[in-house]
Amino acid sequence: MSKIFSESFKRDAVLLALTSRFTRFQVASELGLDLWVLNRWIREFEEGPLPDNGDARLVEEITMLRAENDALRAQISANRQPSLHLAQVN
Repeated sequence: MSKIFSESFKRDAVLLALTSRFTRFQVASELGLDLWVLNRWIREFEEGPLPDNGDARLVEEITMLRAENDALRAQISANRQPSLHLAQVN
């Protein structure tokens, strides 16, 4: 049987995971969650809908920050790719 959590609980859990000194695993364990659930909430939080309050400046800034995050993730991913460096044998 799955538990139903309020949006405020989810938001608080995500903020705790993203801003505290604790690992995501520690936060999930302390809150009685599976790690995959917390990770899904974090992903949903990061990819969430843009505010619909007519504040174009905020929408523009969020869009820019999401694009910057995507670029940084791509850069990190590219840096993790193993590169082939052969030692020169004399």
